Amino acid sequence: MQLSWFAQAKSVLGTSKTDTLPTHSLEKYMSDLANKVHNFIIVVTPQGTGLRLFAQDKPLTTYKLKKSFDGDTFYWPMNLPPGQF
Repeated sequence: MQLSWFAQAKSVLGTSKTDTLPTHSLEKYMSDLANKVHNFIIVVTPQGTGLRLFAQDKPLTTYKLKKSFDGDTFYWPMNLPPGQF
């Protein structure tokens, strides 16, 4: 992703968030998701006041999803070290 796109996406996340709460309890979002051949797995579990998403059970692809961006849409904050964009 070009850094200018990253900055734009970060800005949209910062200004588009609503106060609309999720329609279900966090446990209802828990799921194991796989592609057709089941060689790529994403697991979603409740964690604190949000969700935890991880792909292939790898620490570098683990994200704490915030509750909530807009209703049933969750997100993780976009961040880069200061001065990166």
